[in-house]
Amino acid sequence: MRRAGLEPRDLTDPDRRVPLIRYLELLELCADLLADPQFGLKFGAQYEPRHAGVVGNIALASRTIGEAFEAIGRYLPTMVDATVHGMEVSDGIVFAYSYYIDPLMMSYRQKADWAIAFACNLMRAGLGDPRWTPQQVLLPQLPDETPTQRRSRAEIMGDNIRVGHPWAGIRFDAALLKRLMATSDAMIEALMRHYGELRLAALPEQRGEIEQLRREIARVLVKGEGGIEHLAKATGTSVRTLQRRLKDAGVNYSDLQNDVRKTLALNLLENETLALAEIAFSLGYSEVSAFNHAFRRWVGQSPGDYRRLRAARLKSDATKKSEPPAK
Repeated sequence: MRRAGLEPRDLTDPDRRVPLIRYLELLELCADLLADPQFGLKFGAQYEPRHAGVVGNIALASRTIGEAFEAIGRYLPTMVDATVHGMEVSDGIVFAYSYYIDPLMMSYRQKADWAIAFACNLMRAGLGDPRWTPQQVLLPQLPDETPTQRRSRAEIMGDNIRVGHPWAGIRFDAALLKRLMATSDAMIEALMRHYGELRLAALPEQRGEIEQLRREIARVLVKGEGGIEHLAKATGTSVRTLQRRLKDAGVNYSDLQNDVRKTLALNLLENETLALAEIAFSLGYSEVSAFNHAFRRWVGQSPGDYRRLRAARLKSDATKKSEPPAK
């Protein structure tokens, strides 16, 4: 815990917020100490949704599966500022996914496994079926695994795993969204939603305003809707009111959108299986050349050069880590 930058009071105070990066660092340290690259997967598989504070308890008490996932999206900011939760329905299939809007989240390998395992746990609890697995699991990348590790993953996620998707998520039959939660409790849901709204209102106002807008910008970008009018619609306000809010916060839409795009680009470039064209499209660019130009403006080099230099640096760091200490 000390190595992850956590203190005892971080655990003893149930209302205390800590940076998500500390938690992700803790998962990585545990994986290293146990020499188990699947630590995040196994930990997530036994992590009960009720332990996830407001988010988990509202989701469990929700009336239906669909309302449970909607609750996660609404109340997630009470736990973390840097994560976006999304849900899309197309051709009778739900895609529930999450991604990060903080560049510090890069290179943490355990986060996607933990998030998928947690989502599967919520579905199992809600359906009352401890053996449920999604129709498909999508992961940005997957390390080489032994046959035993692959079996362990299949037991938790199912055997239909697709690698190389920009965002980690699960796909399942949309009919399940209307299924009543086996854990539904109207009184607990009402109480927890009231508490959740208080927690949302108690977030630092200025920082909360900007983080909320960053999350919404990320949502509209991922959906291919980059204009300020789409952001205004997503936030339930007019373009003029939104522009005034941005001005009061000391930012403008273009700068904030570019900042979110840069952050998402850095995270997506971490996934070496994604082509630059896929990344450009995921960020709302219709041409790879436009993405290349913007990235060079942000970072000072092309996305291809950035990815190659980063891979070389990681390889060098891994080599140094494996060398025996000098005597």
